[in-house]
Amino acid sequence: RVRRALMMAIDYQAMVKSIYGGDAVVQTWPISLIAGYEDAYVFLDKAPASVQELYSYNPEKAKQLLKEAGYPNGFKTTVITPNTVSIVDYYSVIKDMWAKVGIDLKLDIREFGVWNSIAQARSHAEMIHSTRATIGSIYLASWFDGTGPSNSSYVEDAYVKESVAKMQVLRITDEKAANRLFKEVTTYALDQAWMIPMPQGAVYNLWWPWLKNYSGESNMGFQNPPKWLTWVWFDKDLKKAAGY
Repeated sequence: RVRRALMMAIDYQAMVKSIYGGDAVVQTWPISLIAGYEDAYVFLDKAPASVQELYSYNPEKAKQLLKEAGYPNGFKTTVITPNTVSIVDYYSVIKDMWAKVGIDLKLDIREFGVWNSIAQARSHAEMIHSTRATIGSIYLASWFDGTGPSNSSYVEDAYVKESVAKMQVLRITDEKAANRLFKEVTTYALDQAWMIPMPQGAVYNLWWPWLKNYSGESNMGFQNPPKWLTWVWFDKDLKKAAGY
């Protein structure tokens, strides 16, 4: 109830408009919509009503859930964040929204290296700003299983573990089936509100017209950013004609 209340006390649509200029996606956990993994992604408009409810701003129901959980007057809590300005600003907005339902949020702002050490060791007592595992971890479901830093909610769940074991087989025998199973597990995980997702703003890559055979890639596989340079070339005549 507390976790669901925390989510319903966040006005995601207002955040998208005010922080991200209207250009952001709110369902970003555990994975974003990535080409090749469409079958694994949970589209919010197709999710169960209980999941969609978490992303709807409903402070009155949030207060009711807190009351049912034994916190009629709210409570005090702390989130550890890195000292990155944009992240601190984000949690400052969360702090203001939660205050309206009685949640007194303290921002424990740490130097980036200190925050990262705490996150990696999972040594936080309450909440912490967390980073997502890469898509390469999809069939390990390390966002809500295992002892890695991505499972910062310390989730230990029998259904998840059973599903992870199945995905380890399906990743070799039937990748599409593995994606579908991950989607089922994600739907279950979202409904538990183990993580409070952060909206993801759009990212744009711009390049000069004389850079050929490039389509905006940032990498050509799993964590190998420089590799795209191998396949691009400059049209020197076009560059010169453009005055460069």
